[in-house]
Amino acid sequence: MNNERSISWALVLYPNEDPKHKFAFDYIVKNYSKFAYIKHDKDFQDNGEIKKEHYHFVIQFPNYRWRNAIAEELTITPNYLEKIRNLENSLKYLIHFNNSDKYQYDINEVEGTLKQKLIGYLNTTDKSESDKVIELLDFLESQKSYVKLSDFLRYVCSINMYDIYRRSASTFIRLLEEHNQRQQLREKIK
Repeated sequence: MNNERSISWALVLYPNEDPKHKFAFDYIVKNYSKFAYIKHDKDFQDNGEIKKEHYHFVIQFPNYRWRNAIAEELTITPNYLEKIRNLENSLKYLIHFNNSDKYQYDINEVEGTLKQKLIGYLNTTDKSESDKVIELLDFLESQKSYVKLSDFLRYVCSINMYDIYRRSASTFIRLLEEHNQRQQLREKIK
């Protein structure tokens, strides 16, 4: 197995079977800032028998990391790590999204800081660009107080719609200004 490097990695861990995997599980949850995981306990082998309970992890680092260095840090062998080529697909795999041959896990079973990114990917999968714009407009109109541009951008990014914002940034900035002006008028009337 070659010693690749990447920012994003997928892992399969068996913490109930191997103490080193239990250590890796706990280490990731306590020390890594970007990760998501799920317990798979309803998967079947080709012969129809249920697979051993295991956990799928997706981890993301701020910089490139070598496979062997991560494995050493986690005290596992490198074969449990796989370089991620597409973060969206890897996160969706946690719940077997769009894979009808496998058990469909619930999004609520996913844990970790990358769960919000997965929710964002799922929220935009089957929506047209118009639907996405309307969703952003609905969010803005539902706010009962002043909205800073930075807070709006954080929301947009958290639901994976920055591409929609970027294409119409000047329009959204104007709508944000109008919203905030209305809020100021409401404050004055009170």
